[in-house]
Amino acid sequence: MTQDYSKRVGERIRSIRRQKRLSLQEVEAASNQEFKASVLGAYERGERAISVPRLQRLSRFYNVPADQLLPADAGPSFGVNAGDEGAAELDDRSGRATADPITIDLTQLASLSGPEAE
Repeated sequence: MTQDYSKRVGERIRSIRRQKRLSLQEVEAASNQEFKASVLGAYERGERAISVPRLQRLSRFYNVPADQLLPADAGPSFGVNAGDEGAAELDDRSGRATADPITIDLTQLASLSGPEAE
């Protein structure tokens, strides 16, 4: 994880904590010291990278989906350019496509076999 990405993750973590109107010390106390104020502060400042399992536990503590603790970033394009015809745009938070709906011919789909049917 790059320093810049850690900092952006930290900003999201801090934003969620503040939305919940909790101080670092209140999170530490309410989590039975699972999330120490000093360590959580280091995550929020981007000084320390948070592991995926710990991020999941923190999301459960805050009662938000884990992806809400991550910065809005579509990530690498994997060969699809935004200018490509038919390329779907991604929603900033969910990563779900926001392009025009796709129509699937279920009659034709039922007649497929092999890998195309999967």
